[in-house]
Amino acid sequence: MPDVPQLKIQFYRQFLSQAEEAVRQRKPVFLEAQDELTFIRGRMVPQGLMKRKAQHRMPVLCEYDSLTADSHIWQVIRAAVQVTGQETDSHVKSRSIEIDAHLRDVGIKTAAAVLRERLSSTELARVAVSLRNTYLLARSILARQLGIGFESPVYSGGVIANIKIVSSDLWERLVAGYLEEATGLMPDEQLETHLYYDEAGQSAAHPKRPDLVLMGSQRPVVIDAKYKAKPLGIAKASSSDQYQLTTYAYRLAADAFLAYPCPAEQALADYKVSYLAQLGSPPSGKLDNGHLAYRIGVLSLPFPSPGAADFSLAEVYRERSREIFRGS
Repeated sequence: MPDVPQLKIQFYRQFLSQAEEAVRQRKPVFLEAQDELTFIRGRMVPQGLMKRKAQHRMPVLCEYDSLTADSHIWQVIRAAVQVTGQETDSHVKSRSIEIDAHLRDVGIKTAAAVLRERLSSTELARVAVSLRNTYLLARSILARQLGIGFESPVYSGGVIANIKIVSSDLWERLVAGYLEEATGLMPDEQLETHLYYDEAGQSAAHPKRPDLVLMGSQRPVVIDAKYKAKPLGIAKASSSDQYQLTTYAYRLAADAFLAYPCPAEQALADYKVSYLAQLGSPPSGKLDNGHLAYRIGVLSLPFPSPGAADFSLAEVYRERSREIFRGS
């Protein structure tokens, strides 16, 4: 379970993605139960009969199989979902709330309570792979919350789970963190942006989702995080990236940038801004300043070197970022 905040968020997202899929396939299971009943169900427990006779009581202690969704595995998963729901990250928080709503038939226990119980390797081997991995990830989240670090795994020869964090997703999280550091504002991630409408004004197609939109600055700023080699300028970016960014700029009346990773010493070194023309401007020839609308360009921001634990922006980059997003 990573200590680096950006990696922790990615870890949580991976867990929630797996939990979401597991919830879709969730089925109740038969669990052995023992309870005092006013009717006979399953098998009567001899000790219960003796107590019943000695105490002159009506209920009968019975052992039986009960079909329930409230199993240990789902108690662990729900407890972990409630931990991720405490994060400030809006995406993680909203997904956690949505998943938790589907688990209302699962009992709520403390992290310590659910971790005291564990399945044997034999029991785990009988659980579907996807659910087993979700369960083990949930246990690691709860163990980390309690400050006990990693549990000693009972399955897969010491491997709790293999988590693949997509570099492009991590880069988007880093850029979001840089934006927040530089401006003090929380960018909207994957903001639903509708482009096409019917005659009644209803959306006529699925929305587009720009990576990051900063709404609280003087003018909205759209950032598309690209985990690939940086082009020399916006005109050298791929046609699809150019068209997409231009569309976002006009649709949201925003400045727009492509953000690429680079070594720390090269960050923001070759920033160069271009401008989009006002709608209805002459299609060619020189334009005066009144016909220039939105800034558009490419940025290079530092990607942490291997082994780095600090993912924050140095003050020099933070100040330069403020200038860029203010329009200086």
